[in-house]
Amino acid sequence: MIVVIATTYERQKNLNTTVMLLIVFLAVQVHQAFPHLEKNWLVNVVIVVTSKGLYEILINLIYRVINSNEFMLRLYWGPLFLRGCWSYEYTLNGATYFGVWEFDQDTWNFQVVGNGLGADFRSRTIVRSVSPLIPEQGGYFVLNRRNELSNDNALVFSKTTLLLNKPRRAWDLVMTMRATTEIYGGPSDRQLHPNVVFERHPKAKSIEEVIEYLREKYAASPTAS
Repeated sequence: MIVVIATTYERQKNLNTTVMLLIVFLAVQVHQAFPHLEKNWLVNVVIVVTSKGLYEILINLIYRVINSNEFMLRLYWGPLFLRGCWSYEYTLNGATYFGVWEFDQDTWNFQVVGNGLGADFRSRTIVRSVSPLIPEQGGYFVLNRRNELSNDNALVFSKTTLLLNKPRRAWDLVMTMRATTEIYGGPSDRQLHPNVVFERHPKAKSIEEVIEYLREKYAASPTAS
């Protein structure tokens, strides 16, 4: 099954609206607690200004707490919490290709840093995201700037569409994703990488640890590229 979740903008909008409603509720309670002050315009102005300031303080505090705590960030993103190291694999023209991606995200940003690896486990391509994660027909895609080191360091762009595989339990992390990547420009223009499989490595602290995992997995494979 495929997981479909709200975009970054929608999540921020929902959180901001919730805080705003809380501030409105508090302002109403103040009016009810002091009914004799309702006709005092100066008091009303003070309440409005104070409410605006309180709203900004609460919003900044909430976002700061979420961004500084992985548990809160995971709660905020839900199934779309992808931060961490992933490996990927696909087959093209009979050869197996693999590499590593590292996702980073907070309440505002979503970034990808990745490397396609050659048979010697050195970088074959370098990938950097140039867009957020964008919803598209039940999936999500990210646009990347791509340095193809194996093609004279050609600078091209790519679009990777991700389909998140639903975990068994709602709280569990998404551990695998299916994807396709399309290349735009350079020697690989219009090349399609189908049936890409991403695997999360929750215990890995760095891309180097995932590369070591891939080295052990593929070192003896004659088809790895």
